[in-house]
Amino acid sequence: HPSATSAGDPQRWRDLAVVVVVTCVYVAVLGFSLVRYSIATAVFLFLAIVWLAPQRRRALPGALAVALVLGFGLDYVFRHILVTDLP
Repeated sequence: HPSATSAGDPQRWRDLAVVVVVTCVYVAVLGFSLVRYSIATAVFLFLAIVWLAPQRRRALPGALAVALVLGFGLDYVFRHILVTDLP
């Protein structure tokens, strides 16, 4: 079935622009070691998930859970199981 928005929809371009900017900020924050990987990743994922969700308010609890589990879970796996430091 056809998607609710077309490729020329300004909202899709706005979504793309926001995610690109958030991704660039995330990479810069990690590159300059401004905060730990776990915190930067959790914040990045939360913002990206909420922004791209069709119903942002309803996505908040799930986005927070996914962001925290992945942000801190991946940090734990890399530091303690794979013994690899992250930025």
